[in-house]
Amino acid sequence: MTTLHDRLADLADEAPIGVPAPDLWDRGVRVHRVRRAGTLAIITTAVVLLAVVAAVDWQRSAPAPAPAHGSAGLPDRVWSPSPWLPATQQPGQLVAVSGAEQATWTGTHPAVVGISASTGGYAFLDLPGADLEHGVELAPDGRHIAYWLTGPTTGTPNSESGPVTGVGVYDAVTGDVTQHWIDTAHGLMPDFLTWADAGTVVFSAGQIRGGDDASDMDQSSSSFGTVTSWTLGGEPQPVAGVASGAFLQGAGHGRILVDGPSSRQDRHVLVDVSDPTRPRDLEVPRLAGAFGHMHFVALDATGRRIALVPGSRNPNVVHAGVVGDLRAVPGTQRTFGVVDWIDRHSIVTLGRLGRVSVALQAALYRVDVSTGESRIIVRFPVDSLGGDWQFATDLLDAPSVAGVEPSSPMDPRATAGLTVLVCLIAGLALVLWRRRVRA
Repeated sequence: MTTLHDRLADLADEAPIGVPAPDLWDRGVRVHRVRRAGTLAIITTAVVLLAVVAAVDWQRSAPAPAPAHGSAGLPDRVWSPSPWLPATQQPGQLVAVSGAEQATWTGTHPAVVGISASTGGYAFLDLPGADLEHGVELAPDGRHIAYWLTGPTTGTPNSESGPVTGVGVYDAVTGDVTQHWIDTAHGLMPDFLTWADAGTVVFSAGQIRGGDDASDMDQSSSSFGTVTSWTLGGEPQPVAGVASGAFLQGAGHGRILVDGPSSRQDRHVLVDVSDPTRPRDLEVPRLAGAFGHMHFVALDATGRRIALVPGSRNPNVVHAGVVGDLRAVPGTQRTFGVVDWIDRHSIVTLGRLGRVSVALQAALYRVDVSTGESRIIVRFPVDSLGGDWQFATDLLDAPSVAGVEPSSPMDPRATAGLTVLVCLIAGLALVLWRRRVRA
């Protein structure tokens, strides 16, 4: 009788003897080599792509600004800055500043960019507590910036206004900020903020009548502000002889020009802030208004000459000369405003670039007030009329230097995204390749 054990033994005897395929080892080696070569190719490609991203990012990036020292120069042109420029606390003396949008990982916000007077480099400026809605003011020598401060109030704040509660002065050389706080129940309504000279800030702001819990009328109205002079290192003091609520028409070379009684639109008062006890009455033609950050009227160093763009339209012809004997300056029909006097014969104006009336480009011109002879000293970017730029007026006669085009750093969000994308694609390619080769 055949048992199960016998049947299994017979089957075992009849089964063919297992012999490995003769090329199995070689096939295994080839698969390993192909897999390794593909893996190396994928990794190498990923590394090259990451290196390209890093190289482009490095090439377009701007170095961290360092405090700059050296002789000052006036750039022959300026550029619109990248929102990803780095920021600095100590840029050194500045030749120009402008409002600009600064980018962050979550969006953009208003900021101030400055141009170094010695290196021509661009950087955003760190202005603690600044209320940028009302702008900033660059000192004539480019070493300080004055701006309105936001802060706490003694009563219900008027959030719509900031609230503005003081004035700050930023030292571009040291990075220090000096703050002057003004007691206010709801916040201040700024009238003006300017520099009479490189060491004296003049400002005026009224007290807002109501906070967030008040009526719309009280929230949008304020008292007349007191015109106040603040010498750096000293205490702010009201300017004697200037009425509360006076409107600023011009400032510079130690003086301010404010409007006179409302019954006389052509009467203005010129005040030397170092000796305000002897104001002078001036007759100034009716003005169309101030363009950008410029004043309505440009004052010369003697206080005897003024320059302005009168009339009811802008741009228009410049009128300049001794007060009471203003004359049209030839060839200035396309002028938006007068920046400052260089000397008794020369002014700097902002006007259209070229003779085409629709041209959306402007430049700063140095103009002879007698002959109208002019030359371009600073060009602004295309599609920019230059109204957002302020220049250190003491440096308008500095040696002309080639403008330095600012870097255009890549959006770090794009850099991070490209890096992650390359890594993900490389990882997926490795998985698919190894599966394909194994199959």
